[in-house]
Amino acid sequence: MYDISVNRNIEWKAFWLHDPIFKKQPVIQPVDARRSKYLRTEIHNRHTLFRKEFNVENLPVKSAKLYVTADDCYKAYVNGKFLAYGPAQALSFAYNYNAFEIKKLLKPGLNTIAFHIFYQGMLNMALISVDNLNGMICMLEMEYTNGKTQRVSSDDSFKCYQLMAYSSDKVYGYETQFSENINLNQFPYGWNKTGFNDSDWLTPFISSIPYPMSYNLAPQITPTVSFDISYPVNIIRKTKGNYLLDFGQEICGNTVVTAKGKKDHVIIIWHAEELDEDGTSARHNMRCGCDYEETITLSGKEDKSDTAEFFDFKAFRYIEVFNFPGKLTKKSIFVNHRHYPIPKNHAINKTDNALFQKIWEMCEKGIIEGTQESYIDCPTREKGAFLGDGLITGLSHLSYTNDARIMKKFLYDCMNSARLCPGLFCTTVTYDASQMIDYSLVFPIVLNKYFEYTNDIKTLKDALNVLEGILSYYAQFYEPEGILGQIKHVHRDQYTVLVDWPVIYRDGYTDEIINSSNCFGNLAYLGILKETSKVYSYTKNELRAEALLQKARQLEKALIKAFYDYDTGLFNISKTSSYHNFHDAVFALYFGLQLPKGYKPILDFIKARGIVCGVYFTYYYFSVLYSYREYDKIFELMVSDERNSWKTMLNTGVTTCIEAWHPDDKKNCSLCHPWSSSPMIFNDIFYGISSYGTGYKTLQFKPRMPKQFSSGKYTKPTPLSDITVSFKREGNRVIYQLTLKKACQVFVCLSDKEKGHFIDAPAGITEFIQVSD
Repeated sequence: MYDISVNRNIEWKAFWLHDPIFKKQPVIQPVDARRSKYLRTEIHNRHTLFRKEFNVENLPVKSAKLYVTADDCYKAYVNGKFLAYGPAQALSFAYNYNAFEIKKLLKPGLNTIAFHIFYQGMLNMALISVDNLNGMICMLEMEYTNGKTQRVSSDDSFKCYQLMAYSSDKVYGYETQFSENINLNQFPYGWNKTGFNDSDWLTPFISSIPYPMSYNLAPQITPTVSFDISYPVNIIRKTKGNYLLDFGQEICGNTVVTAKGKKDHVIIIWHAEELDEDGTSARHNMRCGCDYEETITLSGKEDKSDTAEFFDFKAFRYIEVFNFPGKLTKKSIFVNHRHYPIPKNHAINKTDNALFQKIWEMCEKGIIEGTQESYIDCPTREKGAFLGDGLITGLSHLSYTNDARIMKKFLYDCMNSARLCPGLFCTTVTYDASQMIDYSLVFPIVLNKYFEYTNDIKTLKDALNVLEGILSYYAQFYEPEGILGQIKHVHRDQYTVLVDWPVIYRDGYTDEIINSSNCFGNLAYLGILKETSKVYSYTKNELRAEALLQKARQLEKALIKAFYDYDTGLFNISKTSSYHNFHDAVFALYFGLQLPKGYKPILDFIKARGIVCGVYFTYYYFSVLYSYREYDKIFELMVSDERNSWKTMLNTGVTTCIEAWHPDDKKNCSLCHPWSSSPMIFNDIFYGISSYGTGYKTLQFKPRMPKQFSSGKYTKPTPLSDITVSFKREGNRVIYQLTLKKACQVFVCLSDKEKGHFIDAPAGITEFIQVSD
């Protein structure tokens, strides 16, 4: 990858270029939550090419930094070589630009930079669009070794081409993506290379200097997504021209097809996550609501084959091809597999428990495919960065990669949405203005987890005003009795309290109860108060922290008075129902309520219920079980034979963790949904690897290995050192070997009955023996 980080905002000495069709289009900000009434601008599904040729002197180049952004997005090329896709989506007042070091792609003499810009023009959770904001800006700053400098900037010397090769006859999912029927007769081959004849191309429309007032540009704090080529692992020839390709697992990317045939010959392409019931055909009309059937029309070039590249990405495992001319080989169709960059020293888990090993690997693949420019829920139907996904996928991804940049971006995306709604949108970033109190709660939880990992006090302080806005927003729903009543949002009425998803996992919560004063919504607000208090403690504002704790105590008393059942020691779901809900019980323990009959009735209740919640909520459930030392119970639930388990997922044949325990639990279930990756988080916890205090100044080693494990080995990166923990069980003893790449201080706690102690651990192996309590 060619990405470089930029610590300070640059001074743009360039012009913002538009497709001329947008010259008279008014800029709008279409904040809306009524996805049943989809919005589109007059102009939509617009592909535009921009290019410029320039000279590089015959001198050694010291650096060549290219800065670029586009709206909605771009694919950049240098001398015909693909450079990057970007930017990560953002609201216009905090719009991302990318920076690259491209000196290795340049050559003395004539060079070309080229950009494929796409404006979607639909309201959805995938792109910030339907606002008539379109175009691009770039600036290349070169420095030669002799000190000479040269700048190439977007201006009226650029040429643009209104690309009509990508037509559409339908949209996918929740207006997420246009189908792409590619007509190669209308594709200008060689457009991104030097020497291409662009004499009949247009001059771009140029707006204000250096960019329109709608934008405030800032360097993207994450790298652009990475691409690698994936070939099919199996090709089945069904009939002449009809092939079924299996890529071996669910992947996310854009497909490239190379074929040689007569002019106007049409190839049909199906993408699918699974096969039809007969097991012989790709299910292109997928259960998640995407009908991935598209066409490629060949240009019939005599000299060489045609190549068609789908612009947008899909998630799938299978491709079925019809009417393919000639013989199809694995290089005829491949996928530009895309995902957030994964470091080479990512976490690796090996255990003697074969089932858990498969679960961990299924979750691993899920977070790779589901982490793109942000943590997205599914790369098919929605492509939305929901806050709930940010909690689970974020913690799993952090433990897997040690890369906190994308979590930081997620937090700032949340903060930016506060300008549109102080309660936060439940997806970031988007114009789809939905809010839910239990997703607003996720923001301070993830903020604290991020700080505990990084010690980034600036981000914590930047969030304080946003946190105060969340508190004030929900405080307006207080009733005289001291609890929150019906929560109503500015933009929508539905699901202001989510509880769980899909609805079959809500354990008694109906729309009627959700839309009235209920226990769960109040517990969520109690959590916001307590987590925000913790933020203020970290920023050394103990006065405000204590004031928020006092508010939390007042709400806790009112909540117990309104919903607590003194006979059972459990909570009623509402003031008018005596049903005891699982999620209420978990939140009561997660947020440490002081309960009249103590914690045991609730702990016994949730243990007896097992997993009755959805995949997302297991994070809270397992966190509670861990805090009460129920390590074996967590593992028992992970590998359970019950229907609500990761074993059920595996038995369906999926390769990435999915949206629900079983696809049949949700009629439009997506088969790639990394919010079900909690086992990765708790594998970290089992091995006991964490920071002692905040910011990984000291490593903590506090293993609590469930008895169902006999041996294992876990390697992962941390801010202090790459770490490997291996163990083997011998009777009532567990022998651990902690291997560090760098010497560091370690706080060791091998038993719940001891306080623990500090050691100066050397690079290399240190052995510990844990005796069962």
